[in-house]
Amino acid sequence: MDEARREAAKVLGVKESAVQVATLDESVAGVTVVGATAGGDRGPRKFAPAAVLADGKVVVGGDAVRKALFGAWAWAPGKVPADQVAAVITKTLETDEPAKLVSDPDRVAYLKRLGVDGVSLPHEDTLDGRPAVVWWIQTGSNPATEVLLKVGADGVPTVSYGRTHGGG
Repeated sequence: MDEARREAAKVLGVKESAVQVATLDESVAGVTVVGATAGGDRGPRKFAPAAVLADGKVVVGGDAVRKALFGAWAWAPGKVPADQVAAVITKTLETDEPAKLVSDPDRVAYLKRLGVDGVSLPHEDTLDGRPAVVWWIQTGSNPATEVLLKVGADGVPTVSYGRTHGGG
């Protein structure tokens, strides 16, 4: 954890002593996902996901962590359930507020009644001819945002955001 704190402090641009590190997920063999947070009380919250790999190497930043996770999974379409991918990857999203996965059919039905177009449970899809996993998240200020994780030809996953239904 000390190495994760040190590397995250560099990425976040703060002193190492200002960074708090917590384990977020240990469900992927060979990878422990941690979250490094700085600020919050006296300034904006800064968050950086990190991964501690089985060999002790630490990677920091959403893209690097997601690449490590997909490598550990040896991901291919249909190999890892979409809901598992969404549950783990949601913890690596660098959002202003912690994100919560929309994974309950009742919650999906509720959001549909609110008028959230296209809201669904996590599922595999194709984006721009590439395999993808699509799911929805919620944050404190935004009831629903679509997450699009597209896997490139090199096997590296990239995250973007699709439709959103803002709060208010």
